[in-house]
Amino acid sequence: MSKIAKQFINAYLTRRLVRTFNEKINKIYNSLNANNKIIEVSNEQVLSHKNKWEVFGFTVKALWLKVFSSVNGIVDINYVPESVYYSEIEPRLNNKMLTAAYSDKNFYDLYYRQQDLFPETILRKVDGVFYSKNFKHLILNNSEFDRLLNSYESVVLKETLDTGGGVNVKVFKRQNCTLVDKVDGTELTYDFLIKNYKNDFVFQKFIAQHAFFENFNSSSLNTLRIYTYRSVSTEDIIVLHSIIRIGKEGSVVDNQAAGGISCGVNKLGDLNDFAVNKFGEKQLQSNKIKFTDVGKVPMFSEMIEIVKEVAAKNYYSRLLGFDVTIDSDNKIRIIEINNSNMEINFLQMNNGPLFGTYTDEIINYCLNNTKSICLDFKI
Repeated sequence: MSKIAKQFINAYLTRRLVRTFNEKINKIYNSLNANNKIIEVSNEQVLSHKNKWEVFGFTVKALWLKVFSSVNGIVDINYVPESVYYSEIEPRLNNKMLTAAYSDKNFYDLYYRQQDLFPETILRKVDGVFYSKNFKHLILNNSEFDRLLNSYESVVLKETLDTGGGVNVKVFKRQNCTLVDKVDGTELTYDFLIKNYKNDFVFQKFIAQHAFFENFNSSSLNTLRIYTYRSVSTEDIIVLHSIIRIGKEGSVVDNQAAGGISCGVNKLGDLNDFAVNKFGEKQLQSNKIKFTDVGKVPMFSEMIEIVKEVAAKNYYSRLLGFDVTIDSDNKIRIIEINNSNMEINFLQMNNGPLFGTYTDEIINYCLNNTKSICLDFKI
């Protein structure tokens, strides 16, 4: 592909991304403004914010600064607009040619090899082929499928590629002799699986979560999102944000896209006094529990050290979002490692600017390492 063709494709996709995220921030702003939740931001701060992020070559709306500042009360020109993040930053810090393979949930057991770090796999399908948890090739039929799952009271079924927002994550609980979807009552059969899940998915043993996480909402597996950055100047792994994600009552996932909320956690493991939904609307409690009354996140420092060790093995992604929880046996479990199209608004709504003191370092690196937003080639 010629350089001109690459530039054309990149410019076209960037324009589409900018338009999409401008529409998104408009909706959030209008929702907050309708409830008189927008605070005053000076013209000088707006101009400084625009000047900082428009170095990438397109106009940045002032609404990004106004929305984030209004939600958490921290006015800072380092807030990263989503339009800039997805088109100019994440593609330059994370190698898009390799992110899909590294984010495959079936890849974790092969690459990281830590015992008990990830949910226990029962059955997996990789590129259309069934395997056991130890990657032994399996030929399945109705009876063999039932036999594999017969000893489990609850199982989780999830797709392993191109996942986001908790889509197609299902929890099946045994009723009599049948595994049944907790939400809609669908029976888990081999025929259901083949019809609804195609080439890449995994069955995992259901995780009974630690009481600290369960107290917020018992229907969902609630996790700590830990967002890490491998510095372009030192190669150190830095934890930029920690956020507790809590599912909507009745939901089995904790994603904001599915109606969940998020609450910031500071470096000592203490929670903020508020949580937000995807529109930046605040609440002070969940399941009648105030966030200020729950104390520190248990095993917080241990979780931080574990994700830093795993992040150091991701040589092609400098930005990672870990979804981590603790099970009822006090074991830390990494549920998912996100390396592409990571949601960033809830991080900034809760805790302030995405990159903090590393903002200028990242901007300078990205300006000097131009890559396409669709493929990992220089333009």
